[in-house]
Amino acid sequence: MNPKFSEEAVIAHLAEYHAYREELVEYYDSRGAQRVNADQDIHSVFETIEALIVNPLPTCRADDEQNVTADNSYVVDEECESTP
Repeated sequence: MNPKFSEEAVIAHLAEYHAYREELVEYYDSRGAQRVNADQDIHSVFETIEALIVNPLPTCRADDEQNVTADNSYVVDEECESTP
């Protein structure tokens, strides 16, 4: 058995993950990272990722009040740019 898959090692890795999870989510959210629901079949996950690459979302942030509607959706205008 590979020692990195021992019960103790897995428990240690999970503890480290839970210790830093919230910080990592905040870090990537602040940089506009997109979330993908990976709890689907592989083809749906691929199509979601492909759509994010082919049709990137505008870089306007939700905190840009002029670009957000009452239901928190984006309003794309000339000042919004798509991420490459």
